[in-house]
Amino acid sequence: MANLETSTGLMAPRTISLAELAVLSKLSQRRLRQLIGSGAISRASQPNTKKSYSHHHLREAVRADRLLNLKLSAQEVGAIAKEIRPDGHPPPALRLDPIPQPGSTDTTWRAGRVALAIPADCSASEARLIEALRKAVHKCAIREKHIRNAIRPR
Repeated sequence: MANLETSTGLMAPRTISLAELAVLSKLSQRRLRQLIGSGAISRASQPNTKKSYSHHHLREAVRADRLLNLKLSAQEVGAIAKEIRPDGHPPPALRLDPIPQPGSTDTTWRAGRVALAIPADCSASEARLIEALRKAVHKCAIREKHIRNAIRPR
């Protein structure tokens, strides 16, 4: 579909069909419909009852594809899309401090509204649990970093 000249002499933005959006984003039409349904891609404008998509939808589809490549579901991608700021950047990151070792002077770990008190005299099984939590928090921080990088506009 070619650009159309308006009465002001300016070129109207080009609109594309779902099939063209699928080709340009390298996603199937079925996957695009799933992403639209989950909110990861905004719904099409409907002038003259024919659904038309724009470059904005293409950017959303490409961003959704990057998130899908991180093994997120369409619903997770939709939830993340709702958190993205209007300028296309991710929301501020949750600060995840490393969990302190048992017996250290710093005995409380905080992440957002969650706090964990770590006793200085914990047992071996408690120390293993703390180590497992430390590894899980580290994995979460790395995963969040990958997601934030996938969201950033390019």
